Amino acid sequence: MQKAYAAHNRNPAVVRTSSSGGVFPALARQVLEEGGVVYGAAWEEDGAVGYRGVTDAGALSALSGSKYVFVPIAPMMQEIAARVADGQRVLAVTSPCQAAALRRVCGDRQKLTVVDFVCHGAPDASFWKKYLDECAEHAGQKVTGVHFRRKAEGRSWQDYRMELRYADGHVVQRRPEDDPYMRAFLWNASLRRACGSCTAKGESRASDLTLGDFWGVNKLAPEQYHVPGTSLVFVNTPNGEALWRQVREQLAYAEVDPAQAVKYNPSAVQAAVLHPQYEAFWRDSESLEVSQLADKYCRTSTVEKAKTGLRRALRKLRK
Repeated sequence: MQKAYAAHNRNPAVVRTSSSGGVFPALARQVLEEGGVVYGAAWEEDGAVGYRGVTDAGALSALSGSKYVFVPIAPMMQEIAARVADGQRVLAVTSPCQAAALRRVCGDRQKLTVVDFVCHGAPDASFWKKYLDECAEHAGQKVTGVHFRRKAEGRSWQDYRMELRYADGHVVQRRPEDDPYMRAFLWNASLRRACGSCTAKGESRASDLTLGDFWGVNKLAPEQYHVPGTSLVFVNTPNGEALWRQVREQLAYAEVDPAQAVKYNPSAVQAAVLHPQYEAFWRDSESLEVSQLADKYCRTSTVEKAKTGLRRALRKLRK
């Protein structure tokens, strides 16, 4: 089974601190209320990203928000399997490829709900560390906080900023097309090679639910276009349907045609198409900084910049 929905949390504060429409916090709180554990990617103090479980709602903020870096779940997989085997409720959020691995380890158990996301692909943690180290070197101080999708009051969720916070408290925000790490990511130059041949999407998904940004919502369900953020939710299994029914009253939502939703969000079913100069990019990564790599391989043309500016202007007119 697969159903698709456009949704956003009815609590504005939750949407404001989420990358999209705030569906994940609703799912997570429901599982915690049942005495369960929620696993997901969380920021570490040094800017790295680790995989961990939380049992307290106050700790959920560490798991919220997009992390555009590959986060291995292998170190926690046996712990998750043990909790599920003991009959504890578990919600595990991970990439489609790792959802499949987790399902193989844990089996098809009702106590485990696996949530994956519409995955563009992910750079390896080593490339992320390279970027952080270079930012710290240029600034003369460590990066102490990161937000890949910082929203602003009155600004569309699609007009987000990449944010870095430094040890002295000062903050740098850039549009994704102006940040070298994000450019390399969005141009598919820095992705892991395996992302170019991913078979864990579409009908092969092992997850119960799939979450993502709902690009194209203004065309498919314009009444659900929510300036602070709209999520795309795929319900893939009866287990996912059961959890969705438990939380949907906390959400403003509308069902949409899954095939039409995929049309505007092709990463839901397609593997990434790696950058045409992928091999050269990685050869040069041994000697060039991330900013130099982005300038060499991921330059945005004047025409594309103009198109991006026009799209932003049109979004503002729709508000």
